[in-house]
Amino acid sequence: MDLSIFGPFVQIFGILKVVFTNLWQFIVPPFLFIIAFISWVYYRQGQYLGRIEYVLLNINVPTENLRTPFAAEQIMAGLHGILAPRDVIEKYWLGEIQEWFSFEIVGIEGHVNFVIRTPVQFRDLVEAHVYAQYPEAEIVAVEDYTKDIPSNIADPNSPWELWGTEMNLGREDAYPIKTYVDFEIATQTVPDEAKLDPLASIAEVMSSLGPGEQMWMQILALPADETWKEEGEKLVKKLIGVKAPKKKSFLKDFVDEWTEVAIKGVVEAPFGPPTFTTGAKEENGSLPSLMQFLSPGEQETVKAIQRNLNKVAYRSKIRMVYLMRKDIYDKPLLKARCLAFVGAFNQFVTTNLNTFQTSRKTSAHYWFPTARLNRRKKEILSEYKNRSISDGTSYFFNIEELATLFHFPMTTLKAPLVERMEVKKAVPPKGLPIV
Repeated sequence: MDLSIFGPFVQIFGILKVVFTNLWQFIVPPFLFIIAFISWVYYRQGQYLGRIEYVLLNINVPTENLRTPFAAEQIMAGLHGILAPRDVIEKYWLGEIQEWFSFEIVGIEGHVNFVIRTPVQFRDLVEAHVYAQYPEAEIVAVEDYTKDIPSNIADPNSPWELWGTEMNLGREDAYPIKTYVDFEIATQTVPDEAKLDPLASIAEVMSSLGPGEQMWMQILALPADETWKEEGEKLVKKLIGVKAPKKKSFLKDFVDEWTEVAIKGVVEAPFGPPTFTTGAKEENGSLPSLMQFLSPGEQETVKAIQRNLNKVAYRSKIRMVYLMRKDIYDKPLLKARCLAFVGAFNQFVTTNLNTFQTSRKTSAHYWFPTARLNRRKKEILSEYKNRSISDGTSYFFNIEELATLFHFPMTTLKAPLVERMEVKKAVPPKGLPIV
């Protein structure tokens, strides 16, 4: 074998060795500092998160609830107020990070509950905004339902079989999903009592569960600032044909400007002082937009994206878990439940806008499938219990999209075991004696 082909690599390695030998004191310390700094930030963030206390609020609304998901959108808008940018000291020395909420729909043996998990310091804020939109709602702090499921879910002696997944968007975040506004437009001519709740499919699947079955769904929501819109605005410009501005170069602008000065000075010198204008010339005849040349469908897509960008948003993640006791385990039934659970999201899909895709599913094939499957089960259960938003992929939902996926059941939702208040709260009569 001719080893001469490795000659260039040997030379490069030799050069790198000489450079590192003579300059290691300028390479190693900065590298170690970066590692130490990142480790410190993660350590402080862990301490900060460990000090936060949480509470789960179970929320029931009256059976006769005529409020549309717009009321839930107003709640989301109000809760976005917890957004608090951190300065350098707070972020990197104290480890402070933005807190987030978890909006959860829980089906346990057919009983469906709507739960909001919030840091304790924001409990009053959550209750105030819920009562503002649903004055007759009943809000009760409850124990964490996930504690009833042991963390060693993959243990052969565990009484539970688990399936789980996360839902990702199929396209860029700026493309919206089908929201309750689209449902309302599509059913304008339908009587109010016949209109469907956007959550009807999910609630029906959960209410069909039998003994020994549970379905959980959480929507994590971390308030986002306005920077999330930047990619969406670039996408809109691309779709309508607006050319991106050329990057400015100080050196090029300087040379161009003084070249123009010199030329004009030579040409105009006999007639007077040179005159010139600064700045790059715009291309003549270029169309600012191709919007008028788009098809009606393409124009609707652009308008939907722009509407999506006009509202505040949360960095979000959807996580789903289905549990079945092993003493009633039935593989075809488990598969049917999971397909129905995921299929309920198809109603929010439009081919010209956005779609949902499953990821990080609890399935494994080929290499060490049992060990990999058990690891995935542990991971998704642990992440669900911790309401972790940093693991895996997250995306941005505006408040209209969030309200579509999580709102309190309307009167038209007929799932029989959705928890509601059977009796409305009544105001005490005036003049009631105080004991």
